[in-house]
Amino acid sequence: MIDLLEKTKEMRLLSSAVIFVAIHVISGNGNRKSKKSSTADESNLRPRDLIHETLRYDRPNSPMLQSVLDELVRIYENTISPLEQVYQYNDLSAKGEMTGAEPTTAEFTIVSHGEKEKNTEGVVVVSEKMEYSALEKFGQHFMERFSGVELPHPLLKKVTFVDTPGIIENRKQQERGYPFNKVIQWFIDKADLIFIVFDPTKLDVGLELETLFKQLKGKESQIRLILNKADSLSSQELMRVYGALFWSLAPLINVTEPPRIYTGSFWPYKYKPSTNTALFKQEEMSLLQDLNDVIENRLENKVAFVRQHAQRVRIHSLLVDEYLTAYIKRNSFFKDPDAIIEDLVSHPEHHNIFQNVWSRHSVSQFDMPSPSLYSEFFSLNPLTDFKPLQQYCRYFNGCEIDKLENSIFKTLPELLARITSQQNSGYSRYEL
Repeated sequence: MIDLLEKTKEMRLLSSAVIFVAIHVISGNGNRKSKKSSTADESNLRPRDLIHETLRYDRPNSPMLQSVLDELVRIYENTISPLEQVYQYNDLSAKGEMTGAEPTTAEFTIVSHGEKEKNTEGVVVVSEKMEYSALEKFGQHFMERFSGVELPHPLLKKVTFVDTPGIIENRKQQERGYPFNKVIQWFIDKADLIFIVFDPTKLDVGLELETLFKQLKGKESQIRLILNKADSLSSQELMRVYGALFWSLAPLINVTEPPRIYTGSFWPYKYKPSTNTALFKQEEMSLLQDLNDVIENRLENKVAFVRQHAQRVRIHSLLVDEYLTAYIKRNSFFKDPDAIIEDLVSHPEHHNIFQNVWSRHSVSQFDMPSPSLYSEFFSLNPLTDFKPLQQYCRYFNGCEIDKLENSIFKTLPELLARITSQQNSGYSRYEL
């Protein structure tokens, strides 16, 4: 029950606001300072009216927004969470542990709305905001590197920002003291948009970044690449850095079109003299419009996210059931059960485990997880601890897998159609 409550809180986090995650990639400990004294000359600031004009964050939400979000939570609690829990979906991880030298920006910081400006320690955040309580499982070392910031800005009523520690690509590696990639995966799984921010003066694409993009598999459409501090380079240097970054990242992002890289200097101060000011302004406008599109399409994005998550839980449940079916079929009094399990986990192709799932249950081969994931999964969760799907059927309540599939193929598409119908009736996406 406690696990279910925690997952429900996480689901409410997913449905409450648009979540932007910023991941910084640097290769050394020297950063250009992004903060100036509060007494800095205001004449050095660029006009910021375009932010409000583009994002229109002071426009009110319609009553339909909350009703749709409540419906998503209900669908999650009643049809997705039950199988997610019994088949330990959250223990399925495609990511190996990533460690690295501790960067200068060493904290995970959540920036959200508050009535007044407030800085909060991580242990307080997880106790005051229940949607983050699951982060406690990552340990005390992580709690010491986790904090919250509240600001009374109207945009934060609609979005939440998460700033992550930087990724440093160098040869000297040391333990961070907490499971970095599991923490970052927790935030990635809840993000509507993911910014990967590069420092052009310390650019290096290496193993840690490759590991990060493996974590981002399936989220490519939500990734935005930012080449920041571009006014610190001459035009010729910037062209060279842009080209190098483009060709380094293209193989890491598994999409047909090359990645979009926003180039500029994304802080409120004037650009350095003799730099490509016109380009930077255009890039900033494009990025803001991109953010606005995500905010305006948040309901469609939320429904799509929940449906994608439900699909993954379904595939995982079907795979565990197929492993169990193969085990039960081969097990007997005269055979070693441990040897049978070892053979099934090590050589699933010999038993058509994955082939049976995609061929019998209308699952795309391209949506199937890697068989290697289940070696780690069953090392954490013994196969014999699970029960077949048919044992999660009740005479009056039906089967859990049927409820999940009904949400995927009927309820969620109908909810999306309802949103589209409302839009066609005169509501704007933003008002929804």
